[in-house]
Amino acid sequence: MFHFERWNIKIQKQKSTKSHQKYPTQENLRQNEAVENAVSYVAVIFLHNNFRLSRERHLRTHQSDTENEILVNFKKRSKSSTHLM
Repeated sequence: MFHFERWNIKIQKQKSTKSHQKYPTQENLRQNEAVENAVSYVAVIFLHNNFRLSRERHLRTHQSDTENEILVNFKKRSKSSTHLM
């Protein structure tokens, strides 16, 4: 018997047992709740990291803009001071 045939039989058995379960058992409800909790936990971590990274990116961009403005102003002042002499 090929591996695929064994796999196919296994799937058919699972389908037949699932069709008899109209209502979820207490164990299934607990498993579903555990999965939902895990998914929520991962989502919170993802959102927190995403927020932190976007905040850092914003601060870096703002800081470099400020540094560029300082350089431009410094160059303007140094040009005007040499012009006055």
